[in-house]
Amino acid sequence: MYGNRCIHHEGQVSGFIAMEKYFPANDTYVAVLTNVKSGEDKTNFSSRRLRLFNDIAYLALGNRFSREVNVNGTVLDDYTGTYELTSGKEIITIRKKHGKLYFELSNGTAKNTMLSPLSETKFYPPDVRRIYTTFEFFKENGKVIKLIVVQDRRSEWKKVK
Repeated sequence: MYGNRCIHHEGQVSGFIAMEKYFPANDTYVAVLTNVKSGEDKTNFSSRRLRLFNDIAYLALGNRFSREVNVNGTVLDDYTGTYELTSGKEIITIRKKHGKLYFELSNGTAKNTMLSPLSETKFYPPDVRRIYTTFEFFKENGKVIKLIVVQDRRSEWKKVK
């Protein structure tokens, strides 16, 4: 999570919801305990609650929130294409639609998932809520050559088209 290895568990019992995360590299442990409406409440983890829990862990690691930035459309055009995982056969396809980037994974786990910019080169998928994920594009001699994705671990993707 957030570029760090994370050991985590979430759970709930009638009336209470909890999340705990341990980041061994930082020796940081975060626990969030919450009450819900009543002992009769059967609320499942909502996406908003999970985002809040993840935000608390993010702040506990000493990070700051970034505001979404605007990225020039021609820069986004440079990022579109096909990227192949350097350690396997997986493919990420990046497309631009209505001034935003979207990605799809060849294994079918993500389809038409939007990427929001954190900087001109770094993006995150706001719909991926359980595990903070970033996509960072790298150029060499003015051409995009690779993509680094961090989601619990770092993976490198070479631009092939």
